[in-house]
Amino acid sequence: MSASDPNPATGLDARLAALPRDLPPRVAELAKKLTAGVSGPYNKARIVERYLQTRLKYTLDLKRDTRYEPLEDFLFVQKAGHCAYFASAMAILLRVVGVPTRSVNGFLAQEWNGYGHYLAVRQGDAHSWVEVWIDGVGWTTFDPTPVGPPASAPNAVWTLLRQMTDTLELAWFKYVIEYDLGKQTDLVNGVREFGAGVFRAASLKERAKKIAPPLGVITAIFAAAWLLRRRRGGGVGPIRLQHVESAYGRALRALEKRGLSRGAGETGRELAARAHASSDPGAAPFSALVELYYTARFGGQSVPSAELDRLAAAVVRPPEK
Repeated sequence: MSASDPNPATGLDARLAALPRDLPPRVAELAKKLTAGVSGPYNKARIVERYLQTRLKYTLDLKRDTRYEPLEDFLFVQKAGHCAYFASAMAILLRVVGVPTRSVNGFLAQEWNGYGHYLAVRQGDAHSWVEVWIDGVGWTTFDPTPVGPPASAPNAVWTLLRQMTDTLELAWFKYVIEYDLGKQTDLVNGVREFGAGVFRAASLKERAKKIAPPLGVITAIFAAAWLLRRRRGGGVGPIRLQHVESAYGRALRALEKRGLSRGAGETGRELAARAHASSDPGAAPFSALVELYYTARFGGQSVPSAELDRLAAAVVRPPEK
C-alpha cells in the first residue's frame, strides 16, 4: 500500500498516519509512555496536548542543537519553541499511537475593529494547531501551544487611531480598486437614504445634528491617517494612496475591456505575466505600474504621480507599433 492509499480501517489517506523514517526512538517512547492505559483518540489527544502545554515553553527566540533531529531537539533539549513546533510534535506523538492527525496553519485573529465592523487579521496572528480524527465525530481541533508571555497592553489612543486608519485603507480598496456595480449601487443608496433623512428633519438644528456624526467620523479618520503617517516616519498618506490606487484601477479596467479580467486571488504580477503571454500591447507599462503600486501600497513608499499617470495612460491607450 502506498502512502497515499486509504487506510482500510478508517478510509482516510494513509499519509495522515505516516511517520518519519528517521523518527528518534525516544520520541516514540514518549508517545507510548504518555498514553499508556489511555483509551480512545480523544483522551489520548487531551493527554498529549496537556503535556505539551505544561511541560514545554513558548518562545520566538529559537535555539538549535544540530546533533539532534529537530523534533527530538525540541522535546528533549530546548523544550521551547513556537506554535509550529508544538503542532508538529502533537501530530507525530499521536500518530505513533495510531491516531490520525493533520497539522494546520492559519491565523488566529482576535482584534475586532468596531469602526469597520470586521475582524482584523494581521501577519502576527499566524498560528499552527492540530486536527485529530475521531470516529463518529470527524476532525476535532486541539491547540497544544501554551500561552506566551503577556504582551504589553496597547495604548488605547494608538489602538483607536490604528483601527480608524485600517478602516480608511479598507474603504479605499473596496471603493476604488474593487469598485464594481454592486458597490456603486450600495453607495448611491446609502447616500440617498442619508440625504433623505437629513432633509426630512424639521429644522436646521435637527439637520445639523444628523450631519455632525458622520462628518466627525470622517474628520477623525483623516486625522488618524495623518498621525499614523507621522508616527511611521513618512510613507504614503491616504490622499497619495488614492492616486496610486486610482491609476492602478484604470489600468485594470482597461485590461478587462480587452479580455484580461483579474481572476479571483490573482495578484498584479500574475496578471502582468498573463498580459505578456497574451501579447497585450499594454503588458509592459502594466508590469511597471504593478511594481510602483506594490512599492506604494505595501512598501509604504512615495512614488511619482506623473509616472503613475503615464503608465496608466499607456495601458489604457497603448502606443501603436
